[in-house]
Amino acid sequence: MWLKFYASERIIYPQDLIDTVSKDLTNIKYHSVSPELVVELDYSENTLQNEFCKFVPMTVTSEFPHGHSLSMGRSILYYSEYICNHLESSLRTGDIVFKFSTKMNDNDDYDISITTDSMYKDSDITSVILDVFDFNLTKFTNEIKGYDVIEDITNPFNNKPWLVKDKSRDIFIV
Repeated sequence: MWLKFYASERIIYPQDLIDTVSKDLTNIKYHSVSPELVVELDYSENTLQNEFCKFVPMTVTSEFPHGHSLSMGRSILYYSEYICNHLESSLRTGDIVFKFSTKMNDNDDYDISITTDSMYKDSDITSVILDVFDFNLTKFTNEIKGYDVIEDITNPFNNKPWLVKDKSRDIFIV
C-alpha cells in the first residue's frame, strides 16, 4: 500500500484541506485528497468560495464502514500514520511517501520504502523505521480496537489513540 503523508496538523490530510474544512464542516459533503483537492458542497450552498471548491454533479454514497474497516486496510493506514507521525518532528521529514508491506524482503526485513525531503537519506530513515517499529498489526489493531472508526470520519482532527509519539526517543540517526 502506497500512502502519502503531509507536514500538517493531521498528517493524512494536506494543511490546505485542514484550513479549508476547519472553517465550516457543516456544508461539506465529500472531499478527495489527490494531486488536486476537491471539496463538494450542496448546490444550494455557496459558503466556501475558493480555488479548492468544485461543484461535482454526481454524488455516490454508501454507509460506512463498507471497505473501510480495520480488517480491510484501515489498520495499515493507521499504523503507517503512527510511524510517519514520529518522523516529521524527529527527523524533519516534511511530506512523506510511504510504501507499507508486510511481506519480507531478501534481508528478512519488511519490504517498506520511504521517500522524504529530509536532510537524511531515505535508506537511513527506512532503516530507523525497521529498527524501531515491530509492524505487529495484530497487536496494534487490538490496542485501538475500542476506538470507533466513525469518530475518525466525523471528527478527523480530534485526538487519535494511534497518534502518540511513544517511540520518539528511539528515533535518531547517528
